[in-house]
Amino acid sequence: KITALLVFFHEYAHGIIDQLVPRINHPLFTQYGFARTAYDMVNEGFATTLELMLADKMIAAGNELRLGDRDIRDLKKWKRQRLLNLKHHKSHYTTGTFYFWHRLYRREGEIGMLRLMKKLDARHLESIPYHFESSHRKNSEIGANLLRRYGALPAAPDGEDQAAPRLLFSP
Repeated sequence: KITALLVFFHEYAHGIIDQLVPRINHPLFTQYGFARTAYDMVNEGFATTLELMLADKMIAAGNELRLGDRDIRDLKKWKRQRLLNLKHHKSHYTTGTFYFWHRLYRREGEIGMLRLMKKLDARHLESIPYHFESSHRKNSEIGANLLRRYGALPAAPDGEDQAAPRLLFSP
């Protein structure tokens, strides 16, 4: 039941993005699958970040939600596995989660995430290609550059923006 709820919430988060930042062009299908853009990175990162935040909130409010010890253990195990998967299988999910939404969440909290959501421009996001074959470092720069463009991340000294964030979503 816990996993089903988290998967549902992940998909629900896609609906939020689709309503607030509707895609202009649908992705092109290539011989390698769908051509990915920064829009996909932002979309999957948002859904994954909200999924992880929900897990944190459920763990913290376990008694109020009447979750049993097994439910709490399952949530913690699921979260650990999700974070390990993101860390070891780097993709647009990883970049969007760690280098865009999580970075913003750590700086400005949930209010900052909502504020930025209202500024996002689908046409601009769709114009930035996301290449799986590029280095993870190069793709992570996409997240930092987008945050700077939307005024959510000030310029930082060289190398600081690419540092891996802590793998924690709890305050």
